[in-house]
Amino acid sequence: MASDEAMERVRVLRRQGRSPKQIAQVLDMTPVAVTPLVRAVAAEGGAHLAAPALAGCWVSPDWAVGLTVQAWPGWPGLPAPAESGTSGMVTVAVGHHDSRRHFFTR
Repeated sequence: MASDEAMERVRVLRRQGRSPKQIAQVLDMTPVAVTPLVRAVAAEGGAHLAAPALAGCWVSPDWAVGLTVQAWPGWPGLPAPAESGTSGMVTVAVGHHDSRRHFFTR
């Protein structure tokens, strides 16, 4: 396969969201041989993939309990919860919808 043809196929496959390993399988090449092509496509700016749509972001309700730094102006205002004796643990879940797989990922 000619180098220009391989580069164009890599561009197309990256725009489809394929991983370097998947690209290697499609092109019948080894991942080691495909990696420089993927990096070259990324360097030319042609590998920008649209981020999956954000499905939601959830943060534990008492995230600010025991916070020892001054609040940043952009942080959401939360009422000060009653001190429960537990602090310092925050749980954050971010969900993205991946239309290629039809379930939440990341």
